[in-house]
Amino acid sequence: MSGANVQRPQKCILLGAGGHAQVVLEALCFTKGQEIIGVLDKNQIGLGEVFKGIPLLGDDTALEKARNIGAEFFIIGIGSTRAGPLRETLFKLARSYGLMPATVIHPHSYQAPSSSFGEGSQLLAGSLLNSNCSIGMNVIVNCGAIIEHNCKVGDHTHIASGACLCGDVQVGASSHIGARSVIIQGVKIGRGVTVGAGSVVLKDVEDFETVVGVPARVMRTEAF
Repeated sequence: MSGANVQRPQKCILLGAGGHAQVVLEALCFTKGQEIIGVLDKNQIGLGEVFKGIPLLGDDTALEKARNIGAEFFIIGIGSTRAGPLRETLFKLARSYGLMPATVIHPHSYQAPSSSFGEGSQLLAGSLLNSNCSIGMNVIVNCGAIIEHNCKVGDHTHIASGACLCGDVQVGASSHIGARSVIIQGVKIGRGVTVGAGSVVLKDVEDFETVVGVPARVMRTEAF
């Protein structure tokens, strides 16, 4: 049998070496479509030469070095609360070096045939994209998160573990929808919004607002 049709793994650089990066690495163990050949993280400089057995190359100023060792793709391994602006900055920076965003799809996630998701997004274990929903670029749909029919999620947003977007919800770019929160059907969430963990959102949320509670109430408004 000829091996001519065997696709080689995408050679990737991982941006970030924290908890979310660990989750991404273990998801990649199942997919086999990407190979991480180096890690960049400014907080790990001087703490060791490897992260989970992978060479630490430096901080994001080492992107040129990543290209020189053969990286063609990048994956952003940062998923903390309110990290959307940083994820957006790193996404644009890596692309400026000619690297392409790799998409991570855990085999135990589900995507309806009519759903769509942008490049660089991460669909982690147990996540669900239902009928006709649309996910932007560089979005995290974390473990067990549910995105129901006809939802739209903007670029660089994080739908945290166990969160549920009911049907026809819209979420703007660079927002954070906290773990186990629920966004009721038809609600519109603006850009740069933070929804606290466990909150139930019953009405629209304006740009840059932080809402918490059941029902969710505005705690502050703070543009990044």
